[in-house]
Amino acid sequence: MGFRSRTFLVWSLLCVCTSAFAKNSAYYQFRHGAASPVCKERLDHLTDLHSLFEMNETSLYLRTDDSLSLQKKLATFSTDFLIKVSVELDQEYEVLCPEHKKASALREQLNRAYLGHLGILSDSLKSEEVDKLFRGLLAFKAEIAPLKQQLAALKPAVVGADDLLPRLFGNVRKLSGVPVFGASPAQFEHLSTVVGELCKASAACLFWDPKLVYKVVVRDQPGTALYVPEVAVLVLSSDLLDKPNLLHRLVIAHELAHVAAQGAWVFRRQDWVGDYAKVGGWKKDAKGKWSITTRRLAGTRDDALTQLSKNSRYSILPDTIYVSDGSKEGQKAKTEGFVLAKSYEESLKNNDPSEDFADHVATFFYMPERFCYQGNNIAPGKYAWIGEKVFQQTPALECPTS
Repeated sequence: MGFRSRTFLVWSLLCVCTSAFAKNSAYYQFRHGAASPVCKERLDHLTDLHSLFEMNETSLYLRTDDSLSLQKKLATFSTDFLIKVSVELDQEYEVLCPEHKKASALREQLNRAYLGHLGILSDSLKSEEVDKLFRGLLAFKAEIAPLKQQLAALKPAVVGADDLLPRLFGNVRKLSGVPVFGASPAQFEHLSTVVGELCKASAACLFWDPKLVYKVVVRDQPGTALYVPEVAVLVLSSDLLDKPNLLHRLVIAHELAHVAAQGAWVFRRQDWVGDYAKVGGWKKDAKGKWSITTRRLAGTRDDALTQLSKNSRYSILPDTIYVSDGSKEGQKAKTEGFVLAKSYEESLKNNDPSEDFADHVATFFYMPERFCYQGNNIAPGKYAWIGEKVFQQTPALECPTS
């Protein structure tokens, strides 16, 4: 869908040379705590973590286990940096290697330092409370100042998450381990239904997991639907959840498809967006610009989605029809068509085929007939790939000829 400014987070697989660290360095001591070669290798790719160990003072404190001095030093770092290292440790390492005690302890110190930036004294809080508060209060640098003002007005000082977060965000409900802030009972039920439907249809559901979604924030700001993998936060407008129609379910499923793509990378090291882009015929040049060749047909679709789009903030209109590049008869087309015009247009605009991916996953599930046009499946490769990779099943698609 169109409302988005997203840089999808695909972590670097480039090898970080561990020879940059001496054998007696803090990093090597830290690395020694990894239980297996696989975990050690995973550590070697954590670029944000490495930057922490490359700083002389922090490296010294880590090597000597001087937790008090380390905590003071961490407090001088930016909130964005603290978040990056913490989320990287959580998603890129601890999801596979939870037994590494020093990694868990370091992430907790990073989280405490972040809370300190917000004016929350966390010294007396237990680890579980620190984790809850960190996840609940995650924000980008631009949002820190207003968040601090809100917290100051509440005068939290030392307070538990179960007390503070509802005071700050309103209603808090848990959906399969993920806190949902600000949703009414009806809105929560709508979100729960979409999550349940998608996960029931997938043998190994990646659409919803506390490692991938730290929190959901429901806001009164109209027209908002956005998953931000860098902070593992899903933001949805209340108007999107107020009316559970087909278009709104499709928008939510689109965002959850982004969650699933992140999950495929975090849990399986599979680049779904990259693989999907190849199937669709997307090309990336040396400068990083994505492109694809299509044919634009005369006319537009007229169906339930186009009707619901009229006067909607989540409109898919105008829904121009884009099909494959039209290779010669007898030859396989090098590109595939699009079930929504915005799948093509927004992907080009944002230079990001993950928009194409998310639209087609959502449409595959909620309106598969959109893959049909004039009796043919205009994106058979995409349809088959999504069925196999995302849902582990590919229902037969019969496209009517009239």
